[in-house]
Formats: sequence, C-alpha cells, structure tokens
Amino acid sequence: ELSAELQQPDWDSQPAVLPLETRRSQETLTAAITATGQRSIGNYASGNLTIVNCQSSSLQIPNQTVVRRNGLSFVTLGAVDLDPNPSSPGCDVFEGTSRSVRVRATQFGSSYNQPRGSYEINGLEDGTYKANSLGMTGGSQRLVTVVNQSDIDEAVEAVDGQRDDESAADSLRQQLIADGLQPLETTFEAVAQKPQSTVEIGDEVSSGQVRLVINYRVSAVDREYLDRLARAELAPRAGNLVVVDNGLDDASYRLIEPAAGSSSADYLLEVAIFEAKIGLGLDQAMIFDLIKGQPRKEALADLRRLPGVVGAEIEITPFWRSNIPTDSARVEITIEDNSGGS
Repeated sequence: ELSAELQQPDWDSQPAVLPLETRRSQETLTAAITATGQRSIGNYASGNLTIVNCQSSSLQIPNQTVVRRNGLSFVTLGAVDLDPNPSSPGCDVFEGTSRSVRVRATQFGSSYNQPRGSYEINGLEDGTYKANSLGMTGGSQRLVTVVNQSDIDEAVEAVDGQRDDESAADSLRQQLIADGLQPLETTFEAVAQKPQSTVEIGDEVSSGQVRLVINYRVSAVDREYLDRLARAELAPRAGNLVVVDNGLDDASYRLIEPAAGSSSADYLLEVAIFEAKIGLGLDQAMIFDLIKGQPRKEALADLRRLPGVVGAEIEITPFWRSNIPTDSARVEITIEDNSGGS
C-alpha cells in the first residue's frame, strides 16, 4: 500500500504501507504574436458655428443637433436658445437673436477641415435661420497596426506545438531514478494553464507574446523499500543462493485505488516482476576480506562454507608460501557463477 501522509514506511502493517512521494516541475513556453490588423484612427475637426434666428418666434436648437456642409455632417456640442427676430422676415442681428456654439465632425479625417462658409441645420426650414462658421480645423486620419483575433490564435497554436510532454516525463523520471526513487509511470500528469497573451485584440502594437505554463507531476516510491519487499518475496525461492537482481528495473507497476472504507492508503501498488536472478552474491572485496592472511587450508574451508559455493581452489606462488597475502594488489580472485537461476 502507498500513502502520501507517511514519512517512513510502516513495515508492521499487512501489507506494508510505503510513503508515496510526488515530484513536480513547471515549464513556461512562449510564442511571438505578430499583429496583422489595421485600423483607421484620427482626430475630429471642430469649430464655432454662429446661428442667427430669422423668424418672429423663438428658436431652440438642442445639443447634438446635426449640421451639414458639402455633404459632411457635424453636431452641436451644446444647446442654443434664440429670441424672436423683430426684423422678420428679414434677418438683421439683434441682441438675443444670435449666438455661437461649438460643433464637431461626426467622423475623423482631414476632409472635415472646412473653410469659412454657411451650414444647414437638420430639421429647420431655409430662411428661418442663418448658420455660418469661420472654418473647421484639426481633422486627421491615419492607419495603424492592431492585433487581430487570428494573430493571437496563431500564436496560441504555435506555443502549444512546442509542448513535449514525453520529454518532460522522461526528465522527471531521470531525476527520480537519480534520487533513488522508482517513478510510477501511470501517475504522470501534465496540466496546462490557459494561455496568457501580453496584448489584447485591438491593441495598437506591432507584436506581443503568448505564454503557456504547464505543470507536470509524477509519483514515486523509494527503491530501497521496494528492494526490501522484493527480496523478502524472492529469498525463499533462492535456496542456498542469494538474489543478485530483484528484477525491479524491468518490472511493471500498477496503481489500484482501494475500495472506499477498506484502507487508509491512497493506493494499492501491484508490482509484476518478470525476471529476477539468483546467484552466489559474492564479490572480490568480500572474499579478500574473508581470506587475507590465512593459511591456504583454512581459507579454502571458509570459502567452501559460503552459501551457494560448490567448489573453491587457491593457488599461492611461489609454492613455498602457505598464507594468503594481505596486500590486495597481490591477490587475483575469479568468481564463476554457473547458477543461471531466475
């Protein structure tokens, strides 16, 4: 069983409960945004319009009233109230019958920069007023580069194409193995956050960037703990030999979620060992420590008592020496393992 809550294994439990470790990493990928959109921007022409009431009744012109000249439209930026004109039907100017109001073009562009001249007021009959301006100025227009939705979409597709979850999984796997842990492949997860753009649709920029953050995680178990369990399982089958390869490197690992209420562990771990090897379990350093300095006869007896050893020979030169040298550089040890077990 495996538990993320444990710091040390619980060997007394049946089955044993091992700590489940989780390793995480994060990768940030970026892709450039190249703006391809265009938008026309500019300034609105404006000026003062002097209006004279030419009728015998008062005249009210509301704010945002449309006035026109040469097919171009402007709007008033304030209301105008004019007194009746006593000279009606003439159009002489008297106090209260004439006022000026600021007007602005309905669209930006230099074509709205108009010279002095008269204007038509929307909704008023000819002859009931006069409207004149000394000129409209300040209008301009230009094209600018902006960000389109397609520009961002292309960058998102490009950054997603950089993902290499397999490489990330392999990197985590190698780190775990280097730390003495056995990665559990089926626990690998790659969770990508929503791509983030440094610019927005319509921004007046030529470039930007899309950033994609991916969080990786994988769980693992300490190899020493698995080795202990594997050797305990395999040792009874080895007889007088020892387990020299427990087969964990090529084993398969399957996590099973325990039934509700049946266990406090997070997972049950099923390990399938396909091939393990048994043998003498000897090495030159151990053998040398056992026999160094001994008489030949006693050294042979010690070697033949080792588990799994069926024969041993010792040759000492020159022939008149009877003890094994104490200098390892003067001793050559050959081990022949003919067990071939699995």
